[in-house]
Amino acid sequence: MAAAKPPEGTGAGGPFELDAPSSPKSVADRPPLASGSAQVAVPSAGGESSRMRSSGGPEGLIDERTFAEKHGQAVERVAGVRDHPPGWPLEALRYPVRGRGVALLLGATGALFALDLLGWPESLRFLGWLLKLPVLLFVVRWQLDLAGMSAAGRDEPVGWMRALALDRQGLNVYVRLLLWFGVTMLPSRVLWLLGPRMFGFLPSTRALELVLLILGSAWLAVIALAIAVEEPRLKRPWVTLVWLVRRPFTFLVASLGWWGLGVTEVALSALAGSGEGSTLPAGVVLRAASVYVLMVSGRVLGVLGRRVDAERTGPA
Repeated sequence: MAAAKPPEGTGAGGPFELDAPSSPKSVADRPPLASGSAQVAVPSAGGESSRMRSSGGPEGLIDERTFAEKHGQAVERVAGVRDHPPGWPLEALRYPVRGRGVALLLGATGALFALDLLGWPESLRFLGWLLKLPVLLFVVRWQLDLAGMSAAGRDEPVGWMRALALDRQGLNVYVRLLLWFGVTMLPSRVLWLLGPRMFGFLPSTRALELVLLILGSAWLAVIALAIAVEEPRLKRPWVTLVWLVRRPFTFLVASLGWWGLGVTEVALSALAGSGEGSTLPAGVVLRAASVYVLMVSGRVLGVLGRRVDAERTGPA
């Protein structure tokens, strides 16, 4: 007796297969991360499959990629080194006005100056500071994104998406940057507290404090580079020292963005204390200049990141 033919659509090979369990898509079959002429997301050195793990359940694989990697904002991992961009180093001065750079510069300036205006009256100055501090941290985080993407070969400023992503990776960046800021600024603050007693033979320790602040900011610039290009090896003290000795001027320029933010805060406080409305245009110019210098310093740091080579202790 001939075997009954299974109904169409229910047997093997039918368009509506019900018997065979469906297997999860392999990583190779997944569509690549969105990429375009502006942004390119490249998997880490271990490959995209290294960011996937089995859930042990019917869903198969769990995507462990970060927010930035899913949205094409991840820093590209590069084997070897990249060349400097054409026109380097003067091209860094034009970097903030390329692509969407002008809009990003104006947007950051407007957001920061709105908080400056909030603290313009003396009675609201402390509240303005409280609200401005996390925004300043966000701007510095954005600077690290500019550096990371510049190191990966991008020659136009990126947006604020990664800086606004408060996922676990983003919070870790904020915490690590704050901790390293405290560590690098600690020597100058200790000297400020104990200097008169330890160095009583000196008429003043202000010059030495300033030297320690400059060295601390240059050291922090190396740490910022390590965070931006995701290269923890640069945080080792002897490796950091080699980079500082080999590229001292570059790291001093890279730290100018933070100095610009600090000087701008002091200058805006003085303008607000004058109580004259005519100082508002000067405040806008100062704030825009501070954001511009921050973008340029991020570019300088990122182009230096193109010289990171796993085979070398210092820059290639």
